[in-house]
Amino acid sequence: MSKSRIVAESQLSLWAEGTATAGPPPQGWRVRVSKRARHLSINVFAHGGVEIVVPPRTSARTVADFARSEASWIDKARRSIAMLPSDPGPALPTRIELPAIDESIEVIYRRSKRTHYRDQGSRLLVFSVDAAPNYCWPILRRWLTGMGRKTLRPWLLRLAKTIRVQPRRVQIRLQQTRWGSCSGEGTISLNASALLLPSQQAEYLLVHELCHLRHLNHSRRFWQLVGEFSPHYRELDAAVSRAWTSMPAWVSH
Repeated sequence: MSKSRIVAESQLSLWAEGTATAGPPPQGWRVRVSKRARHLSINVFAHGGVEIVVPPRTSARTVADFARSEASWIDKARRSIAMLPSDPGPALPTRIELPAIDESIEVIYRRSKRTHYRDQGSRLLVFSVDAAPNYCWPILRRWLTGMGRKTLRPWLLRLAKTIRVQPRRVQIRLQQTRWGSCSGEGTISLNASALLLPSQQAEYLLVHELCHLRHLNHSRRFWQLVGEFSPHYRELDAAVSRAWTSMPAWVSH
């Protein structure tokens, strides 16, 4: 057992006992030692629990002092998360489902002077000066746009080979009025929000825009081509059109 691991266990037991040095921990808190951590940081989870991530050999007093200094921000984060069941509109999401690519992402909020995010695969760390929608929603939208570039573009290009077309350029953005478009110059623009659609609907959207590279209209020949690669296009087209009403507030505002 490494020395840092022994220190970690000592810190946890000190807090659990509520010694005079560290003071008792607030309910639902825990301390985790990370060899990669350079500074103390805070994770706020969906259930309201709080995790203090600390570098090895951090003293219990340092952890307790840090937790007390950040108590106001932590309370704000917990209140925002607690709002989710009764008022999902203005709340911060604690988990984001991306059905199009079959991924579920846990969202953790941390306080930072610089607003940014860190994508850890199944976890998304959101850093902001305040745990409030007006600070955090723009960060989530930037992340979603980045996920779109990472996943939708290669998906589109794979389908392009099947349909035997080649877009000149692919753009991934967040748009408020359309799911996608195809220009006369061969540029396909896709809405990153397509990641929140069911997989079949998202694929239909990609097929739809790719078929516009052959027919830049909605003629009979266009729909025949769409039907070759998406036989249930009528039902899917209607479902995609209705999907605007189910987009979460952090995407559509």
